[in-house]
Amino acid sequence: MDSERQCRTAKILGVAACEKLAASRVLLVGVGGVGGYAAEFLVRSGVGNITFVDGDEVALSNCNRQIVALSSTLGQPKVDVIKTRALEINPDGNFTALCRKLSVGDVRELFAQKFDLVIDCIDDTPVKVALIAQARENGLFVVSSMGAAGKFDPTQVEVADIAKTHNCPLARAVRRRLREKGIFSGVSTVFSPETPAPRAAGDNGVPGSLSFVVSAFGGAVASCTLQKLLGARS
Repeated sequence: MDSERQCRTAKILGVAACEKLAASRVLLVGVGGVGGYAAEFLVRSGVGNITFVDGDEVALSNCNRQIVALSSTLGQPKVDVIKTRALEINPDGNFTALCRKLSVGDVRELFAQKFDLVIDCIDDTPVKVALIAQARENGLFVVSSMGAAGKFDPTQVEVADIAKTHNCPLARAVRRRLREKGIFSGVSTVFSPETPAPRAAGDNGVPGSLSFVVSAFGGAVASCTLQKLLGARS
C-alpha cells in the first residue's frame, strides 16, 4: 500500500483497514453507469485487486452519465478504459479487464479465480440472477445494484437486503427468480423506491438516466463493499 496515496483514507479507516483493502480481491461485473462509478470509488479507496467484466464499448449516448465516456474513449471497450483509469489512480494495483458479454452459461467460469466479494452491476436479469446464485454457491458475499434508470432524486437511494427491497421493478423480478433457486435473502441490494419518470413521447424504448443518480448508486455500492470487506456488515 502506498501510504502517501492513501493517507487521507487512513485518517478515517485506519492503516490496518487500508492494508486489508489493498489485499482484497473483488469481482465487478458491469462497468457502465453504476459499475463505472463503483469502480472509481473502490480504486480511490484503495481496493487493490479488481477484475472488471463488461462486453460493451463506449458509445456517444453514454456521455451523459458514464465515467468511462469521453470523446477520447468512444469505441473503446469499457473495461479497458476503466482499467487504464484505475492504474492512473493506483499504479500499484492489480486490475484485470475481461471484455466479454456474459451469458447465463458463462457465469461459472468467472469463479475459477478466488475473490473475497462479488459486485453485480448488470442490467440483464437472467445473467444477474445467475451471477448472484453462483456467487452464493461459492460462499461469497454479493452487492447487487438494481435499476437507476428513470430516477431523479439521489437522496432516495437505499441499501437493504434483497428481501426488503420495495417499489423497484428490477428488484421484484430478481427476488422472484432468486426464490425459484432457493435464495430468499442474504444479498445486499442498492435500489431506489422512487417512481421512475415517464418516458418521453416517441421514445425508442431505452430508458433515460442521470449522472448524479447513477453516481449515487455507485457510491452506495462502493460503501457497502468496503464495509463488508472490512467486516462492518453482516
